[in-house]
Amino acid sequence: MPRLMRESLLDAYRGCRDNPGLLFDRGLDELPAEGNQRGRVLADHLREVCSSPVPDIYVRAYERWERVSDDAQYFARWFGRVDGRLFIGLGLPHVLEAQVTRNRLYGMPMIPGSALKGAARHGARILGLDDEPCEILFGREGEAPEDLAMGYLVFHDAWWVPASAPTPYVPEVVTVHHPRYYATRGAEAATPFDSPNPNHQIAVRGSFLFVIEGPPGWAALGMQALRAALEQDGTGGKAAAGYGFFLEEEDENCARACRQRAENAIRRKEEERLRREQQRAAQEEAARRASLSEEELLIDKLKRLCEDVDGNPTSCQVQKINRAINKLFEEGTRWENADYRDKAAYQIEKAYELIGWHKTGVKRAKREKQRKKKETKIQDLRKGNTNGNAVTD
Repeated sequence: MPRLMRESLLDAYRGCRDNPGLLFDRGLDELPAEGNQRGRVLADHLREVCSSPVPDIYVRAYERWERVSDDAQYFARWFGRVDGRLFIGLGLPHVLEAQVTRNRLYGMPMIPGSALKGAARHGARILGLDDEPCEILFGREGEAPEDLAMGYLVFHDAWWVPASAPTPYVPEVVTVHHPRYYATRGAEAATPFDSPNPNHQIAVRGSFLFVIEGPPGWAALGMQALRAALEQDGTGGKAAAGYGFFLEEEDENCARACRQRAENAIRRKEEERLRREQQRAAQEEAARRASLSEEELLIDKLKRLCEDVDGNPTSCQVQKINRAINKLFEEGTRWENADYRDKAAYQIEKAYELIGWHKTGVKRAKREKQRKKKETKIQDLRKGNTNGNAVTD
């Protein structure tokens, strides 16, 4: 059983479940050399890849591209839905002998702009365009430098539309029923006794955003040619078997609806993350409070009441803080631990700095009297000789 990655990289790549492309390329560490076990291992791996969620960062990147390209003065756009399945990049080399063209950063399927340009050139012939408009649209080729010319249009890569399908990838099996017939190019006849050769692959489903950049009229004509090719002849591999054909989205607002569903999914995921964080914080707070002594609980209560104040304290908050202060004075008279008394006195001082040492609207002499009375009470608490009476103004 050959190993596909170094032992030191196993742990790093086992955490790549949020990127289907990375999981596809690096998520399988061993693959049997041959036999039925090889097919089962590969099929299980491809099913895991196809069940991977769409990365949130891809949804954000797609939204940005959709906003940027939504300008009819520079771009022609079309939302096309795959009619069934799409094989794109099927013939590219891969260690698993299965491949799909992907955006290397996000691991999501894409159709290269170069492939779309070739399809559009074919679509122009379907529309009956002659050489002159084709040269304007796609450029002119030739052996001599003076024969070369750039086309008017830029064919951008087609982006997969988030939430246009449950997942972008879907497992597919391409079964060669007569392998010797194809291997010998027909030299050996196909018979009913040939053993089929199942080939596990990944196909693509859902919708794509096609964008052509250029002068408005020419870009619209180029998009018309591209649509003709995609709808009539398809793109990608195995078009003769019905793969790679596109239909126009029935709902012209489909892309925005898909984006809204994707945003809702992200919001639900964020809400779930916040809920878990709050639950974890509540558990940690409960564990912390369970470890506190009765004295520390009283001090902690006053501290938390003060931390809950945002800006100027309300009258209700002031009342709660005063009740907590009086409780500390009342209980502090029986504390033998000087450290607890000192912490309580310190927290009471912090509380008075927050809510004020005296009532508002009183004369200066009375304000000084009220503050001095409270400071004396705090000092008595530190010394351990408080009389336990509530502090009143």
